Amino acid sequence: MKNRLTKLALFSAAFLTLMTSQIASSILGPLKQAFPEAHDTQIQLVYTIVSIASFFTSFLCGFLIRRKKRALLFGIVCFTLGGLLTGTARSLPVLLLFRVVTGIGSGIITPVVNGLFSDITPPKERPRTLGLIGTISQAGSICASLGAGLLAGISWRSAFVLFALGLVPLCLIPHNLQEITVERKTNDNLLTRPVPARIFVLAVVNFFFGCIFSSSFTNLSIWMTENGISSGKGGIAISMAATGAMLFCWLTPRFLQWMKGFTVSFFWLMIAAMYLLISRSPSAFSVGVAMFGMGVFGGMFSVSVNNATLQTADKDNSVIHMSIVGSANMLGGFLCPYVFSLTGKILGNGSIPFGFQINALESLGMAVACLFVFDRHMSRRPVSSR
Repeated sequence: MKNRLTKLALFSAAFLTLMTSQIASSILGPLKQAFPEAHDTQIQLVYTIVSIASFFTSFLCGFLIRRKKRALLFGIVCFTLGGLLTGTARSLPVLLLFRVVTGIGSGIITPVVNGLFSDITPPKERPRTLGLIGTISQAGSICASLGAGLLAGISWRSAFVLFALGLVPLCLIPHNLQEITVERKTNDNLLTRPVPARIFVLAVVNFFFGCIFSSSFTNLSIWMTENGISSGKGGIAISMAATGAMLFCWLTPRFLQWMKGFTVSFFWLMIAAMYLLISRSPSAFSVGVAMFGMGVFGGMFSVSVNNATLQTADKDNSVIHMSIVGSANMLGGFLCPYVFSLTGKILGNGSIPFGFQINALESLGMAVACLFVFDRHMSRRPVSSR
């Protein structure tokens, strides 16, 4: 019973991990109308600034934290308080400041939750547990994108009320999770401890995933608003990504066994196909279909990368490895709009549909690269679904 309550407390924290960005993704269009003097890149910063804040926090916390429970509670407090205060901001700079606080919390929650699950779960059960974590976090993403889209119909400020959901794990964790302390010797400097090359390969792949995959969320709301699609319909279309991920993340271990050495390459290939579909039409239906597919393959991609990361970990370095790989994804997510805009300027076409077509080509290139680098290495480490 105690173990079940512990997992319930951690799952309630996992529910929050994707909400930070998804709440913003559904209201970028209304924010553009609320701050008409701001450039599109500044509006997109409301989404991506969380990623850069999470990048630094996630990377450093893996090396600095010793008490995981205390760190997790601090992260949830930052997440909840920063999110709720964002809805009170009267200017874009103040809004961005509160988003940074939220990002600090998110950057702590994600690696610590995965590390704690790794600590309490036997190695053979980790792939299935990670799939379940992915399902729970995507449920939170659905709640965020769909709820924010609907609440934005009232006011964009109303969407940030959803951050009050952080109060749930704040009530559950103190009584149902024991403190896990990372044991370190006096002369043990984690900053100089060698990190396996496999972790750096995973970090590079995850960086490109964050940079390319995030383009759909940073641009869709603006694009659909420009084409007369309401924030409610846009929120529903964007939330289909989380729906697809939630329905299929738990199948990832079986899918890894079935695809063997070509898993990540296949995910990239399917993401390329979804970007081509999105670029064809801004209708809510076509975007919803494409985002559903994006969620299925993007969600399974994330579970695969997290599982590969934890295969190298023990209690003392699980958070460190998750921090390195996860922060690479966050850095890619932050740079996403700048890469998207710069690519358009270089190629002489700054339209969003053209940018999505470029994303499709980039995803195809990653599929080829992973076929010869990442997947070949992964095929030597079979994943159990049991």
